[in-house]
Amino acid sequence: MKIAYILPSLANQGPILVVRDIVRYLHQLADITVFYFDPILETTFDCPTRQISIWEKIDLSRFDIVHSHMLRPDAFVWLNRKRIKGKAVSTIHNYVEDDLRYRYNKAVSVIFSKVWDILLRKHNLLVTLTADMEGYYRKLYRNQQICYVHNGRFVDVAQEDVKPVPEEDQILAFKDQSILIGIAALLTHRKGIDQLLHLLQRNSKYKLLIIGDGQVKEELEQLARQLQVSERCMFLGYKKGADRYYKYFDVYAMPSRSEGFPLALIEAAAYGLPTICSDLPAFKEVFTDQEVAFFELDNISDLEYQLENLLNNSGTFSTHIKQKYQKDLTAQAMANRYLEVYKQLLSYAV
Repeated sequence: MKIAYILPSLANQGPILVVRDIVRYLHQLADITVFYFDPILETTFDCPTRQISIWEKIDLSRFDIVHSHMLRPDAFVWLNRKRIKGKAVSTIHNYVEDDLRYRYNKAVSVIFSKVWDILLRKHNLLVTLTADMEGYYRKLYRNQQICYVHNGRFVDVAQEDVKPVPEEDQILAFKDQSILIGIAALLTHRKGIDQLLHLLQRNSKYKLLIIGDGQVKEELEQLARQLQVSERCMFLGYKKGADRYYKYFDVYAMPSRSEGFPLALIEAAAYGLPTICSDLPAFKEVFTDQEVAFFELDNISDLEYQLENLLNNSGTFSTHIKQKYQKDLTAQAMANRYLEVYKQLLSYAV
């Protein structure tokens, strides 16, 4: 089998890391090449990579599968569909309307949702991250050839545990005797981090460590000052390999208002980190309430209550979420699922 992956760049970002983890396990079973546009080289692959222009006319006829990820790669496939003799696949990593609305505004959300719908009509198969997302796109997009594959993640827990981080002394001094809630995320309204700041205002025993950068960082810092909890918040900024910091967390929080299938949550599971999530359908599809604690979105009182329950039963939650990772959420499990999708798709070839 010959597979081409089309990516925006080789940046250290979720969709690119997903492809890297797929390639990690499939490169010995298939002839794989990764094509990318922007000269950002933060991630390495176990296969040949080649930078191209979105307008470049390259020969894709030798590939059985051409698999695009994100808007520009999907547009590239749309532009070059006649040059593709095999099957075109796209993985959709988010709820497009919600993501664009939170990141930009409603007008951008409506316009680009329609554009993306058009770009994906020539693909043979669309892959979403959950069954809930599959249903969402069946209602939104004209292309009805859709399935879902849960994300997985390669996490070398033993190796990360022994690696020191430069800020270790700073983090330990900040944490002191408090319960440290941690989150690693792109800082947007969609991530719901403001809820954690309101939690800190209600309960002084918690501190919050935020890893990441983004458009609402200053807004969150201002809110922390307004709520008089800034001394119990640490904004550490963007860190490559953010999971190296998880060993300092007592709890991982995922309070998102919309989400596809975040890799950070899978990493927390790999570490057996007690985790609290908003009650989004995507989360409840993958995890049970024995594996993570769910709270009602934007209900700070329920967030506080469920967090107490999580901490009171942290050992049980830790065991169950780690077992979930080992059974269903490894990179190898994800790669195997994609391989089956490819085989099934090719079996329908005329």
